[in-house]
Amino acid sequence: MNPTDFSRATDEAIGYLGGAFMVDDHTNAIGEEYGLDFAGFYGLGRGSVLGDTHPQVVAAAYPFIAPELVEAIWAGAIDKLAPHDATAAYARACQQWGHRNLTGFEGLERLTELTSKIVDNAGGYWGALFAGWREVALPDDLEGRAAQVLHVLRELRGGVHVMALLAAGLQPLEAVLASDGPEGAAQYFWPEPYPDPSQFRVAQDAAVETTHELF
Repeated sequence: MNPTDFSRATDEAIGYLGGAFMVDDHTNAIGEEYGLDFAGFYGLGRGSVLGDTHPQVVAAAYPFIAPELVEAIWAGAIDKLAPHDATAAYARACQQWGHRNLTGFEGLERLTELTSKIVDNAGGYWGALFAGWREVALPDDLEGRAAQVLHVLRELRGGVHVMALLAAGLQPLEAVLASDGPEGAAQYFWPEPYPDPSQFRVAQDAAVETTHELF
């Protein structure tokens, strides 16, 4: 299997395994400990590795969500939890998801070894969230470590995909419309009216292939 075929074969798995903890009920419960709802803990927790920065900087790291929404979420959340503490809390949520879901997973040690090689050797220029999360200390236990490395790997792939979309000439809203339609755009609070999504799908398909090649 060549690297591009590897990328195609693992795309869905990386997306799921690296991000499932974000929508897990246990993760929501940890956020509630700090007075944060799902959006608040997601927005602050995932972006916390950017530091105590301006909301517009955080919005730039979440290109598929309407920037006004990201800025509002960040501004409200940092009043309840400092970014440094949010990183620790979000990492804990990720690790605990690993304990609950990856224990007894055949080949987990080998999987963690190989995915660690990928994230350790990739250039930090692929994305600020990727570079930031790669610097967060990993736990000693296998299940927690595996979950966190998969999360970092997902951030790497996400950063690569954003660059591929931009290279294909797509703006963030256009990419959302091409992949998820008007319903997706509304879900991420992009204001209407929306252009016809069909005009963006050829470029979207090309960007997906570019993502596989770059990754």
